[in-house]
Amino acid sequence: MDSVPTRTGSRRSTPRDISAISRHSSGYFRASGRHGFSEDEITAVKKHVFETEHPILDYETNEILLQRFDANADMAEAWIRLRSGRALSEDYLLLEHELAELIYMSEIPGVTYQQAHRFIQEKFNWDKVRPSSRGEDFESDGKWQFCCM
Repeated sequence: MDSVPTRTGSRRSTPRDISAISRHSSGYFRASGRHGFSEDEITAVKKHVFETEHPILDYETNEILLQRFDANADMAEAWIRLRSGRALSEDYLLLEHELAELIYMSEIPGVTYQQAHRFIQEKFNWDKVRPSSRGEDFESDGKWQFCCM
């Protein structure tokens, strides 16, 4: 069963986030000239961001560790907006960034997350336009909750 991240990065099961994000993205004009993101693309991005272990350089030990990305509240909030149909243009840029990053990492053996991230930032720089936290949370009843700002 699919799951959607909460504001703190934990996930709650829902079978609808993939199809909802794909459906809601249909009006977004992508850099590739296509409109929206397919369910396969959203599934791949979700797995890349929330589930897959990646080679990540540990700056303290200078070792490459295989691990999941740290929880990121801004990314979780973007996923919530994407799922609910209230996405900002910056949220679609995040999807473009993560999709390009996962493709790059799959095509270049041995590349670390940091190397892929730096390369992809040249074209899809979500960090530069990342929206500030809005304290968004999507509860099971589908209503928006604002907390703790």
